[in-house]
Amino acid sequence: MSPSEGQQKALYWMEKAADRGDLEAKFQMANVYLSGIPNLPQYAADNKKAFSLCKDAAEKGNLKAAALLGKMYYSGDSGKVDQKAGFYWTEKAARLGDPFAEYNMARFYNPQNGSERVDLDTAFYWMEKSANQGFHPAESALGRFYRDGQGTEKNPDKAFYWYNRAAEGGNIQGQIDLAMAYYQGDATEKDSKKAFYWCEKAANQGSEEAEEQLAEMYHQGEGTQKDDDKAAEYYQKAWAKHHFDNPATVMGDLYFEGQKIDRNYPKALAWYQKAAAQNDSRAENAIGNIYYSGLAVPQDFKQALVWYRKATADFYHTQAYDAEMKLGDMYSKGQVVPQDFKQAFSWYERSARHHYKPAEIKLSTLYEKGIGVEKNKEQAVYWHRKAFDKAFAEIDDRLDDHAQGMAMLYQAAEDAKKDAASPKAKEDAVSD
Repeated sequence: MSPSEGQQKALYWMEKAADRGDLEAKFQMANVYLSGIPNLPQYAADNKKAFSLCKDAAEKGNLKAAALLGKMYYSGDSGKVDQKAGFYWTEKAARLGDPFAEYNMARFYNPQNGSERVDLDTAFYWMEKSANQGFHPAESALGRFYRDGQGTEKNPDKAFYWYNRAAEGGNIQGQIDLAMAYYQGDATEKDSKKAFYWCEKAANQGSEEAEEQLAEMYHQGEGTQKDDDKAAEYYQKAWAKHHFDNPATVMGDLYFEGQKIDRNYPKALAWYQKAAAQNDSRAENAIGNIYYSGLAVPQDFKQALVWYRKATADFYHTQAYDAEMKLGDMYSKGQVVPQDFKQAFSWYERSARHHYKPAEIKLSTLYEKGIGVEKNKEQAVYWHRKAFDKAFAEIDDRLDDHAQGMAMLYQAAEDAKKDAASPKAKEDAVSD
């Protein structure tokens, strides 16, 4: 959203005031340049400008600028991390009563923030001073100090009091903490409706934690009517913050897997189709699986083949490699396409060379049995080892099973000379 004409005028005059030496204006403009203003290139984020303005205002006595300067030194927004300078300016502002600086002093002494200055009593002292000035982040943090007994005795009633103050002030963490207090019945009667209310407040401000909790409440029908569509929507919002998958594919997964919400194959298919329209290979492979297994639609190998082929166009995703293997299965079984073990081998090999373990195992079997390719004991062992070395790297206590599997493979390779397998037996060997 672009700033309004009024906001742009305010910025213009604020900048003019800063140029004339007004310390409060310098502090305000430092904040502007720290975050930047969208759609206004002249006010794009610029840490160097922000630091220069903030340092000048702090050195000339602006208390808020001193508190911000301490944070900039500590975080590296000054150009480099300087914890000594960060502590100096933060302490200076805190001792003069700045609530933001007091809050950061508490954080300096709290081990949860990775600080070397661990002193919970001192952390509590500064957090309480900041909270008593109405600094909302400190209010919610002080509530957690009382909840956990950090630097003070545990006191659930005081924890609830400070959560409530922070939440009413619009603090996201305070709203989450208050929601969970109502949800669990901590220092208050359990009240799912109030828990939902505060959780929704935090979620609507973009809290991932609140979005996941809200999704769970919609799924369980706690504090609100059960609504899996809403649950899926909030799960997707939360996961979009740290997943790179197509959002529509994530929605499809939620309905398909039935772990976080009730399973619904038709809805899963609808979401996968939206993602597939954007050439998402995970969705294309999932649609192939739905048609192959006859979930939500009549079983249709022809459609499955079409979607598996689409999915293989993406060379950089595991689901594309799964689709390659599924095409190998279809050729080995003669599903829609003529049975063709050479084509099956080709698809298994392509998937295996993408390091897809299930295909590596099947490729090992083909080499062992001589299906679609000339028998080759060394290649059989090679692909078996590639597949199972990966598995056993993850599960160290099964190394003996690995060795036993290798021994069995060598024996099977020797016994293969005696096999007189029919085409049907070969087919079964590949598709097992």
